[in-house]
Amino acid sequence: MRSENPEPYSGVTPESPPERSREVCRWRHLRRLLHLGAILLAGGALAGLATVTPVFFTSAQHHMVLIPAGWFILGNDSGDIDEAPAQRVYLPAYFIGRTEVTNREYREYDPSHSFPEGEEEHPVTNLSWNEAQGYAHWAGKRLPTEWEWEKAARGRNGRRYPWGKEYQPKWANTHATGLGRKTQVGTFPLDISPFGVMDTVGNAAEWTASWYTPYLKGDVNNPDYGKFFKVVRGTSWDGDFDCDGRTAFRNFARPGFRHRTIGFRVAQNAE
Repeated sequence: MRSENPEPYSGVTPESPPERSREVCRWRHLRRLLHLGAILLAGGALAGLATVTPVFFTSAQHHMVLIPAGWFILGNDSGDIDEAPAQRVYLPAYFIGRTEVTNREYREYDPSHSFPEGEEEHPVTNLSWNEAQGYAHWAGKRLPTEWEWEKAARGRNGRRYPWGKEYQPKWANTHATGLGRKTQVGTFPLDISPFGVMDTVGNAAEWTASWYTPYLKGDVNNPDYGKFFKVVRGTSWDGDFDCDGRTAFRNFARPGFRHRTIGFRVAQNAE
């Protein structure tokens, strides 16, 4: 799905989080993950939003959004070092889930899956990458690559957040809202991308199909790169909006890792 020849992006990448250095963000993020016992290591406006009518598939009852073929800006030169360099990448057309897979949908695949009453439409979490991949294959779909995920979340022009460059921490279900729990998918209508994809900032972080490797043309020497960790995108109800909520933010975990904040959405080739 990746372009063979991504082009350097010479434009201006979005600004850093307001009143928060990347070092503080990274330390706060690591401290929270250590407290949770995780093995994760962190290495405009609404005007002009495109109106997208989701394509409905009866298989596993998913609502899918078509992401057209074309170029988009991948990465961020002013974010974490593993997000660089910002570059233009071409992807063919594909479909991606409008929201994360829910508890109800996952139970169709695994009847033993249990969850609290009333959370049928909450994102399914606490699954390993292998379990998410198993569901996707059963449903006749797959996990999105991290490049597909990023394009679906930020649009073609490199938005800092799905809605634009504005800092709006209450527009998505993250730690900043104070809810302290998952919600039904689509509960935060302003957490929506130019393509109509929802909940990429908050509610649940998401497994992708991609290994944690440097971007093409990147020259970062990181011992965590390689086929050891799968990329996790987005943040969750317990995540730091100003650190992790950016569309270019990359996280990672071992494929066998499970956590209450990590779910997934599905994708499908358009051709």
